[in-house]
Amino acid sequence: FAFSWAGLAALYSQTPAPRVGCRVDQTQISTGGSTRFVIFADQLPPLTAFTLTLRYDQNAVQFQDQDQEKEGINLTPGDVFPATSISQNLVDPVVGQIQIAVSQPISSSITGNFDELATGSISGVSQTVVPFHFTETILYDHNALLMDKSTYGIEECFVEIGNSGSPTPAPPATHYLSDR
Repeated sequence: FAFSWAGLAALYSQTPAPRVGCRVDQTQISTGGSTRFVIFADQLPPLTAFTLTLRYDQNAVQFQDQDQEKEGINLTPGDVFPATSISQNLVDPVVGQIQIAVSQPISSSITGNFDELATGSISGVSQTVVPFHFTETILYDHNALLMDKSTYGIEECFVEIGNSGSPTPAPPATHYLSDR
């Protein structure tokens, strides 16, 4: 069995790079429609802490509160960290910002295969394409050392709201914050 360089390059290109990101279950929803929103980690080593901040157009998307007993609008924590380790979990509908932070003394139960860090539900308010941009990513590895941002990618996401008839835009490319 012989490998060619082109075959090895194609095989390597299908291997996902370590990354954090967001996804929506449906990239197109109607005004008033809703879809699931996920913040994830993929192909990362176990983490002891993270802080993630995302921005979005608060005039076009609304997040539904996932925990009525807590003040403000909150996401549902994933099962990677115990709920008691969450130090910040807030969706600010005034400025269009999501902030989630976790810290704990031991490493997480990250499997390295699309681990959900937090989930929520969004609904469309006005007809437009809404990107979700990471403005801050701070990750600490299993030794509680700050991970170099050049060692993992950021995968942003979007949702198209309304029945504009326009084609679905291509998903934003995965990029490294060190490239910015």
